Amino acid sequence: MAWSEVSAMPPSVGRRLCDLCRENAANSLNFLDANDSVMRIVAMVIRRLIRRAVERIIGPLIGCLAVAYFTYHLVNGERSLLAWRHMDAEIAEAETRLTQLQNERGALEKRASLLRPDHLDPDMLEERARAVLNFARPDEVVVLAPRKPKG
Repeated sequence: MAWSEVSAMPPSVGRRLCDLCRENAANSLNFLDANDSVMRIVAMVIRRLIRRAVERIIGPLIGCLAVAYFTYHLVNGERSLLAWRHMDAEIAEAETRLTQLQNERGALEKRASLLRPDHLDPDMLEERARAVLNFARPDEVVVLAPRKPKG
């Protein structure tokens, strides 16, 4: 509606039009206030939904992270399954070496017991004397092997 049309109207209609404009202006302000309230409610609802989602997710997430952490350290780590296997292999090697050394010690103890003065074995005494003193019997032939050069 143009201004010329409004000025041509009778004053009662103009007043009524102004009253309607004022009411619309007041209603639009109320609408803005209502719209602001709705936006606040929507924001509050969204915040609640986000908070609930985070609360529902945070516990299981922390639990999953803890399980992953402990699983990793169960497999890899200073006291892990892999370290346990490695340690078992080292123990098996050490036990094998111990058995070899015990057998070797037993053989050496047996030979040493044959040389004791309280129980002297003549064959063992002769063998050791020949090896240490380079003795040979008169009826034996001694074959000397060429020495290997050192170095």
